[in-house]
Parts: sequence; C-alpha cells; structure tokens
Amino acid sequence: GVQRTLASDMLLITDTSGPVAIAGVMGGAETEVTASTRTILLESATFDGINKRVTAQTLRLHSEASHRFTRSIPPTLNPLAAGRAVELMAELAGANYIAPLADVYPKIQETPTVCLTASEVQRQLGMTLSLDEIAAALHQLDIATETILDPTSEPNRFVQYGLSREGKEPVLACQPPWHRLDLTIPADLTEEVARIVGYDQVGYTYMPEEIPLHLPSHELETEERIRDILTGLGLQETIGHSYSSPENHYRLMQHVADREATLEFVELANPYNPEKSVLRRDLLVSALENLTLNLRHSHRLAAFEIGLEFRPDADLAPFPQEQRTLQLVMTGPRYLPYFAQPVSDETFDYFDLKGVLETMFSRLNLDNVSYEATLDDRYGPYCARMLLGERPIGLIGELHPSIRAAYQLPSQTIAIANLAIDPLVSPSWAVRQIDPISPYPAVVEDLAFLVDMETTAQQVLMAIREGGGTALTETKLFDLYQGRPLPENQKSLAFKVTYQSHTHNLNPKDTERIRRKIVQAVAQQTGGELRSA
Repeated sequence: GVQRTLASDMLLITDTSGPVAIAGVMGGAETEVTASTRTILLESATFDGINKRVTAQTLRLHSEASHRFTRSIPPTLNPLAAGRAVELMAELAGANYIAPLADVYPKIQETPTVCLTASEVQRQLGMTLSLDEIAAALHQLDIATETILDPTSEPNRFVQYGLSREGKEPVLACQPPWHRLDLTIPADLTEEVARIVGYDQVGYTYMPEEIPLHLPSHELETEERIRDILTGLGLQETIGHSYSSPENHYRLMQHVADREATLEFVELANPYNPEKSVLRRDLLVSALENLTLNLRHSHRLAAFEIGLEFRPDADLAPFPQEQRTLQLVMTGPRYLPYFAQPVSDETFDYFDLKGVLETMFSRLNLDNVSYEATLDDRYGPYCARMLLGERPIGLIGELHPSIRAAYQLPSQTIAIANLAIDPLVSPSWAVRQIDPISPYPAVVEDLAFLVDMETTAQQVLMAIREGGGTALTETKLFDLYQGRPLPENQKSLAFKVTYQSHTHNLNPKDTERIRRKIVQAVAQQTGGELRSA
C-alpha cells in the first residue's frame, strides 16, 4: 500500500499486465500468496548484489531477500533451489508440478582460476610448505588444484596480482567450488591454508625491502606539545567537524551589511547533511557550535581545538588554502565547587586566557611574544593582537555580545583566542639553554609608575626591561590602581623587579644606579614618573 518512485537502474520483474516485483527486494501485493492460492509459478533467479543493495537503501525497503543478494548468491544455486522448493511443496502441501523447468540463463557462472605458490604461502604465513601439502589442505575444502610446472606458457592466466613467485617456481592453479564466491585472489587461498593447517603453525617473515628512514615532523611534534601543555593547564581538547553552514559563518559578521557577498566558501559536492554544506573558514565557528551544545548542560567550559581552516584560493584551484589553527575558549566559573564549598562568583575573562597562553608560550620557548591592542568585529572591548617578534600570529579577547546573542549563548563572558600553528613550530632538538644561576643574592623591590590612561602595561614593561639591562632578571606587574587621590586621566602601575649580578653582591649604589636607568627609560618612552607615595 505504499507508492515508491523507482529509478532507471532498478530491476523489475514484470508480466503483460505490469510490474510483479522489485527484483531481489520485495514482491508486489497483486501476486502474493494467500490462503486461497492454488496455482504458483515458481521463479528462481540471482541478481547483482551491489545493485540490490543500492535499490534497497534508496527505497528504504530492506528484506531477507535484499540482505541475501547483497552478500552475493551463486547462479549455480538457481536450479538446485527451485528443485528443492518443488520437493518441499509436494511433500508438505501435496502439490503437483505440471510443467518442466524452463531455464533462461544468459550467463553461465564461470569458475575462476586462482593461483598460489609455495613462496607466497611462506611470504604471507611464514609456513614452509610444499605445493603437495598446500594442495592437500585445499582439497579438504573441495578446491580443485593443478600443478603448473611452466607458467610462462599462459602468462595471462597464471600471473596474478599479489602473487609472489621466485624464479621458475611452479604454480598451483586452483578452482574453487561453485559456492565459494569469496575465493578470488591468492590471499584468499593462503587464508584457507592457514585455517586447515592450523594457526599455531603461522610463523613470521622479514620484509625484503629496507624500511625507509623516518623523518620527524616538527609540525606534529609541536601540536602534540601544545596538547600536552593545554591539557596540563586544565583545558579539554575538542575535535569538531571540518564542515559547517554558511549561516553560522554569517553570525560572526553581525556588523557587516552585505555578509553573503563578503564570504566565499569551499562547498561540499555531496554533504551528508544540508546544514553542513561547506568547509569551515574560521575555527571559531566550530568553537561556538560546541559552546551552543555544551552550555545547555553546564555553565563552564575551558577547551581548545587544533584543526584546519579552509578558504578558496584562485592560485591553488581546485584545491583550497588550508591553515592549521589553534582555537581556545574559556567561559563560566573560574573555580569548580568541591564538596560543600559554594560556587565562586569569579568567572573566566580575558586575563585568564592570556595567562594560559603566556604559560604555553613559555613552555614552547617563545620569549618574544607581545600583545598589541586592536579592534575586531568578533571581539568586544578586550581584544589584542599577538605578535611573535614582529609577526602577527593571532587574536585574543572576549566574544562580542552581538555574536553571543546570534548564537543564543547565555549572557556570560566568553574569552576566545585564535592562533596560527605554523609560527609556533620549532624542532624538538632546538632546546633553549637555561640562564646561568648566580651564586650571589638577589635584590627585590617594588616600583610604582604614574602614567596616562592610554599607556599600556606592556609599554611600561618594555621600558623597564630596556632600562634594567642584564642586571634585571625578573619583572612582574602586581597592581593597577586608578582613582582618588590620582588625577582622573592617570593610573598607577606597580611592578615587582628583581636585580641580580653574576659577578658580585649588589650594594645600595649599584641598586640605585639600575633604578635610575629604569626610571629614565620609563619617562622617555611612556612619559611616566616614579610614584613616591
């Protein structure tokens, strides 16, 4: 009672009045057997297994017949099956057959010849067997064999793909029984030999070819180190799909009027899902899709993903431009509740993510990473460009509220960062030599500078390092203050600085000289002055 649309490659069984059945899948209602049936026309046929599988899947009509034909049925079985069916009908139902067997057989089942050699058995199984022993094992499975001493007489017949033959070694030509459709190549026969002789007799063989020299991949090594570092810092690795939808990309462009004309995508010719029809241009799309799913069940997520971004490139056509990228996202409570402790009100923000990245850079031996304030439509007021030396490597900031709303995410701070992997790659043997340890004590003091509101801590920090020179071993910002009694357009930045010499103890005059150089450098480069109180 269900109407189905058939394709041109689907096989039908018909008579003069129309379709009777979909061959090898399902019969029609008009010709089904009922309690009143008295006369039956019995048909026995075999059909192509791949065609039957495609037909059953396309029509979503799975049956016992389609499952059997999918696994291949030998054509020789046709008359045997028909005769057995007639015999059972006569024995169990008192039937009489009134017409002889009519066979319309356009193609006789061919018996293939599969070759095997003793060296091939030795190569695959590690068994030292003669051709007679191999033939004896195959005879137990009704496989006919013939020893060919000179295979060069019929090279097209006895030279087969995957067959090893040493010199003028004789070949064992094998003909499987009609019901063994799975025996088509030499490897199929060696499997049967192992089964009959015994798996306990399987030995080992050495590769005749020399194993090629393993060349290390610095890219993969760096990615593994990044994974180890970030998971050690408490982040979880996510592995997202490389495909997404144009709509999810457009959500990242809330401030662009003509969004659809701005972006070009690498489209999939055969997407498994209409909503996943293009390759992702931005790894942030995968991160936000992941957030959309996970924040339904939890308010906290600290995760990262290493994957590819795909963009159309006319110079590489038809291939896209691919870039390995690291995407990080942190949102929700900063501390997890343990036992009876209440959940903290503190949440992840820009500075938490910046601390994670600084730790990662430090462990990757990348000391010359700096941060430069910038603007980006995907980020809110907290946004910075990361520079490795003078080379931009990515962005870090907090997700813009309009994009957060477009993805229907909860109203909470979402810190994100996106970095290119290539600039971070360094070979594992490029180990940085540690700084020498001084036998002399260090001098630690706090310096607070009064600077304009527009002056960044990075600028002051670079000026301190330049003024301190080699005697300055560590600098750390520990306080930011603004408000009364300071002027409205100024703020106070306090740093803990450490002086240390490798040749002598630092006396008060040495400390005063270093401090004076630092104050002068800060004043010249930022206009800041040392705060006295």
